This record gives sequence, structure tokens and C-alpha cells, in this order.
Amino acid sequence: MTVEYDRRAERDLAKLPPSDARAVLSALERFAATGDGDVKKLKGVKPAAWRLRVGKWRARLRIDGPAIVVVSVDDRKDAYR
Repeated sequence: MTVEYDRRAERDLAKLPPSDARAVLSALERFAATGDGDVKKLKGVKPAAWRLRVGKWRARLRIDGPAIVVVSVDDRKDAYR
């Protein structure tokens, strides 16, 4: 699978501290390559969305065929609002 980034996700990643951004990017690449990671389907969200947990950060994902589209990256306290 390939990883694609929505414009909002790119802005969110640019705002993160460099070490946290590297951790999120690494976790996304690992999930795309092997399917490993703390990923859960979000309930009650249409179209289907997934979240990847990396420490206190949550990456919201959409799986479109062979691509994983990262929609946003938020702090845990703001991710589900």
C-alpha cells in the first residue's frame, strides 16, 4: 500500500515537534508495509474512517483501495471532536 497525505494532514504534521512527526511518519509507513500498528475503525463515521494511535497523537485514515489517505493528525484530546 502507498501512503498519501491530505493537505490538512501535511499542515498538521508540519506543526508537530520533529521527533513526534518522525514517529507518526514511521508508524504510517510501517502500517502501510506490514499492517502492524494500533489501528481501529471509528464507529459512526461515514465514509469509513480509521485511526492510528502513535503516543498522544492520532492519525485519521481513509483506506482507498491500494492507498492509505491520511486525513488529519491531531492530539488525542482534540482528535475525536
